[in-house]
Amino acid sequence: MQRTENEIMNGILNCYCALSPENLWMDGEATPFQAAYREREIRAELKGWLKKLGRPVSESEIYDWARDSKEVD
Repeated sequence: MQRTENEIMNGILNCYCALSPENLWMDGEATPFQAAYREREIRAELKGWLKKLGRPVSESEIYDWARDSKEVD
């Protein structure tokens, strides 16, 4: 299935948000194994989104994109 650039960028944004320590560690509820496993899964998903987009996207770039796209809505 072909995704739009906005869908891909939203997927990338979701991955970067999920990689925050609060989310990885589930507010302190996760074990080190669970956090590491979750991080590997999210990074693999992020890699897939970046491959679909065809270029790297930094964390600061995606947050700028999210801020700017919300101003348009």
